[in-house]
Amino acid sequence: MGLFAWELALLSAGVVVVEGFFSWLEATFWFGQEFGNRNLKLPFLLHGGVIAGDLILLPYAFFIWVSHLNVPIRLWIIFFVASFIIAWFCHRSRWFASEDEPGFLYPNRFRSRGNENVWYRDLSTSAWIHFIYRVGSLMLISGYMYTPMNAEIVWRTSWIFVIFVPIAVIEPGIVQTWPPTKKSLIFSFCIATILWAVVGIVTWIKLYHSFGL
Repeated sequence: MGLFAWELALLSAGVVVVEGFFSWLEATFWFGQEFGNRNLKLPFLLHGGVIAGDLILLPYAFFIWVSHLNVPIRLWIIFFVASFIIAWFCHRSRWFASEDEPGFLYPNRFRSRGNENVWYRDLSTSAWIHFIYRVGSLMLISGYMYTPMNAEIVWRTSWIFVIFVPIAVIEPGIVQTWPPTKKSLIFSFCIATILWAVVGIVTWIKLYHSFGL
């Protein structure tokens, strides 16, 4: 692996550390920070997708991919636009739940005053850093999907995302709706199942076809 692989892995992990630092300053890092929001349901430290996923699993994935990525500049631009839109709508979707299930992304609705047209005002600083990280990670995932990889890397990546899905979807869903309702459990497992299916399909295509994916 080249030096850039280490730099990218360390940079991506470092972004998560900075995100956590701002979460601490915003009193959304853990329950009951003395200067913070004691009604928080999903603090930064309990979001498995961030702590185990963004901090450990994804940097490792970036490390093993980056030396092999072969994507034209014009496609990187397309990947950026698509990733930005996906991240924007994913973060927007959490605003609906923030009133009843506050978390480090949306600790409250004070800035928007409940106006859905300016929902983004309620994103905390750590949430904006999370947004930037998500755009970058989606771009790299798109690059991985586009670029042919050898079987060893594909299998490693497959297992990375098999583990990533439950800690990024099921665990936060359970924590944020604790005690979890039947509806929240079913929803979380359905989303996870869909994502696992996508991982399986992409893995199959990359292993048994020589084009792009």
